[in-house]
Amino acid sequence: MSDRRRVYPHPSRRRRPTRVRRPQRVPPRRPAQRHREPPGPPWRWIALIAGAVVLLSLGAFFAVRALIGTKPASPVPTAAVTATSPPTTASATTAADTPTAAIVPTPQAPDIPALQQFMLTLINEDRRANGLSELAWDDTAAIAGLRHAQEMARFGYLSHWDLEGHGPDYRYSFAGGMDSVRENVYSYGHSPGGGPISSEGWQTLIRQAQQELMESPMHRDNILAPEHTHVGIGIAYEPASGRLAIAQEFVNRYLTLQPLPHRISLDDESTLAGRLGADATSPLLNLAYEPLPEPMTVAELNATGTYTSPAEIYDSASLTVDDEGRFKQSVVLSYDGRAGLYHIRIWVDTALGQVLAADVVIEVQ
Repeated sequence: MSDRRRVYPHPSRRRRPTRVRRPQRVPPRRPAQRHREPPGPPWRWIALIAGAVVLLSLGAFFAVRALIGTKPASPVPTAAVTATSPPTTASATTAADTPTAAIVPTPQAPDIPALQQFMLTLINEDRRANGLSELAWDDTAAIAGLRHAQEMARFGYLSHWDLEGHGPDYRYSFAGGMDSVRENVYSYGHSPGGGPISSEGWQTLIRQAQQELMESPMHRDNILAPEHTHVGIGIAYEPASGRLAIAQEFVNRYLTLQPLPHRISLDDESTLAGRLGADATSPLLNLAYEPLPEPMTVAELNATGTYTSPAEIYDSASLTVDDEGRFKQSVVLSYDGRAGLYHIRIWVDTALGQVLAADVVIEVQ
């Protein structure tokens, strides 16, 4: 607040010139009859008194002007959102005397289920615009994506791997998924306490995320992959850090498998049973192996890039299918007696070509 003071010139003191009066000469008289004239008016004292009165009047006048000139200025509105004071009555203090406090809008917590469905709508809009079929919602993929998005938002990293060193295929399988999955991940951050203040603001952020993913060639290819049939979306937000994380899990569903255990021991026999979908034929089985992963730091996770499964195929076979598309086969997961993560992969032929229809990960100890 500026404080402008005016400096007024001090009133000058000018002494009124004293007029010298010469005594009037009179004819000499006799001493006995000599008479002295009474003294004239006291001009010096009159001038001093009048000057003092003028000075006092001017001093009082400029003191009042100075007090008025140094009155605090009214607050100036800033770019921030401020409150609007209600109309004041005659007895109330005016807005010029009482500055209004700025109101900081409170960020609104995101409605995660609504944003998930909104992003599903955006994905299908992009697919329709490119002449592709829409994707159906997959709850299991959404659970896997949500867990990963929550961890990314909480610990502040962006990666297809997680802190335990697992990839999207492992997370989808251990959430109960029996198909194959491909993942897009996205992260956005703003200053703490500066999040969207409305549902429209959150939709704007999700629309921005989808647009940026579509502008990235590899993420765009994943969104527009013709073979995808389903999708699950995980969205998480950490208000303390202002970090938003998204994991899109795209699913290929061309067959139905009976549930498989998540963990088994070496040389245990498992039964692989299922049924092909109407558009799938000629199933091919691959067995692949990767060592148990090591935990990863946030710095290591942020240094990663595109995900490629480290599992290597060590066996393959064709699956026998009956007239109704059913198949059943026993498998033993053992690659030179090594503990690790074993992948049961099934490829099928479709009108779009050969598609990876299943990639089930089992932990073998």
